This record gives sequence, C-alpha cells and structure tokens, in this order.
Amino acid sequence: MKKYLSILFMLFLGISMNAKPLSLNVDTSLEELTLNKNKIIYNGMLLGKFNIQSKELDINNKEKIKVYHIIIFCKDGKEVAQYELQFNGKPKKNSSAIVDATLKTTRDNVKHNPSNFLDFSDSLSLEKEESEIVQFEQVVKYLLSYHYL
Repeated sequence: MKKYLSILFMLFLGISMNAKPLSLNVDTSLEELTLNKNKIIYNGMLLGKFNIQSKELDINNKEKIKVYHIIIFCKDGKEVAQYELQFNGKPKKNSSAIVDATLKTTRDNVKHNPSNFLDFSDSLSLEKEESEIVQFEQVVKYLLSYHYL
C-alpha cells in the first residue's frame, strides 16, 4: 500500500511540475502602451480615456498629500474603473511616497488590492506632470491583463 501511495504521490508531483502556468494573452510592455492627452493607446489602437481630478491636503505645515482621483473609460465611453491615489511628494526617510491607493472596477464592483499593481517602495517625486501620474502605467497594465480594457 505504501508503494502504491508513494508512486501516486510521485506521479502527482511530476504532473504538477510539468504543468504550464496560467498565462495571460496580453503582453503589456511599456513600449506598446502610451498615455497622452488623457487617452490610453495600446499597439496603436485607442483603448480608452481617463479623467484626472487632483487636490492637495495639508496634514501639517511640513506634509502635503496630493490626492488623485482618476476615472478610466473604455473606448465606448463606459466607465471601467475608478482609481484613487494619495501621494506624499516629500516623504520622510523611512516612509513610503504612496500613502494609499484604491482601484475599484465598475463591471464587477470589486476593490482591487493595490499591492498587486503598485510598487510602494519606489522612490518617486511630485515634480511630474498630472498626465504622468505616479505608476499609472502599472494600473493600466493591470486592467489590460485582466481584460477590463
């Protein structure tokens, strides 16, 4: 009985080691994805648009947090997702520049975990234009890979 159980276990391990991982059909490299003039262009095709609203919050005299609220639309004009990012432009030595982020898709009404698509340890600055929002390309690539756009 032990012999058959060990053979079955080895067979299971062999099959699981050779199994192909689930891969997504969308290759989301930065060369093919461009964001300009509030448009999302992938492989030369218009995928959608986005609107940006920003405001500044004063926490104290030294800290200012910029809040971006972005609504992402598909090319038909339907709302796909809402992305909100709270960003500290001058973080302290041991703190993160991204304070909080939320991504809510409207198709299935799900709030997605920001650690799936953002790098919280990245050193960032607030000196970019509003059209180049902090790691917004990562959010669009995430939406592309899960077929929201």
